[in-house]
Amino acid sequence: MTGLRNIIGQHDLDEVLQERNKINSLLCENIASSTTAWGLEVQRFEMKDVELPVAMQQVMAMQAEAIREKRARIIKAEAAVRSPGRRSSSYFLRQPNGWLRLRHFATGK
Repeated sequence: MTGLRNIIGQHDLDEVLQERNKINSLLCENIASSTTAWGLEVQRFEMKDVELPVAMQQVMAMQAEAIREKRARIIKAEAAVRSPGRRSSSYFLRQPNGWLRLRHFATGK
């Protein structure tokens, strides 16, 4: 059981779910090396299901949410940069009384 935890613990959950055959072969090698001393030969090992503790599921959900929020911020920032109506503060500062206009935008008064 410890070998199972060690091998699965080295991989992300996405890898465990997508690279199941690779992990199965690693586990088979691990089990085979332990059982050869007893005269047993392991030819195949197959991982059928992975059950995660509730706490780990919650952490993974929080991580996925953080990744989605990060992507949303990046998309929003890229859209703001590409927006044709967007003017930088340097544009306003080059205009007569531009500092006053910037102050107006900043305070809303």
